[in-house]
This record gives sequence, structure tokens and C-alpha cells, in this order.
Amino acid sequence: MPPPVPAPVPPPVPRPVELDGRVSALTGDCPAIAFLVDGNRVIASRTTDYRKGDCKHLENGSTVAVVGDRDQSGAVQAAVITLDKPDKHDDADKHDEPDKHDDPEKHKRDDK
Repeated sequence: MPPPVPAPVPPPVPRPVELDGRVSALTGDCPAIAFLVDGNRVIASRTTDYRKGDCKHLENGSTVAVVGDRDQSGAVQAAVITLDKPDKHDDADKHDEPDKHDDPEKHKRDDK
């Protein structure tokens, strides 16, 4: 009688990963995109949850925080991607927009 066939080896358990850094080598079309963060390949899909923006806001040079699982190939399957908008853009937006409560006529009177 032949020896019993061994049970198949179970797939490795995904390893949770957290990455922070700048996006580079961005490829694909939303929602199926891939990019690098500090040399780590990140893969996003329709199940990826975005915070502070969405897929279309990602571009090379964007600063992100990624939470996901490393797959068998070594890539990180992104569960959550948080976009970190640079402060200079946030500050510029605040200073360039007039205050909604500000009276433009008051500024004209003050200049006289």
C-alpha cells in the first residue's frame, strides 16, 4: 500500500503592514492602481478604503499612510490609504480664499 499523501501546505498567513511615505511609480486606473512607497509595492483595489481623499487624488509625490497585508509576492494589499495633504496647500487655500464673513465693502472704506 502506498504511503498517504501529505496534506497540502496552507497558504501563509498575511502579515499586517503599515507604511508612510511618498507615492512613486503610480500605475493603473482607479480603483485598480499600484504604486511604490519607500520601495514597497502597494496594490489598491475597489475594496480599498480611502481617507482624506480618494483614488483620483493620488499622484506621484503624494504623501500617504497605508495599512494592509503583505501577500505572497511581497506586495502590500492596501486595506486603507490615508492621503496626507501637504500643509503648504492647506495654508495656501486658507489665505487665498476670502473669509465668507468678511465684508468686502469694509475693506474699501478702510482704504480711503
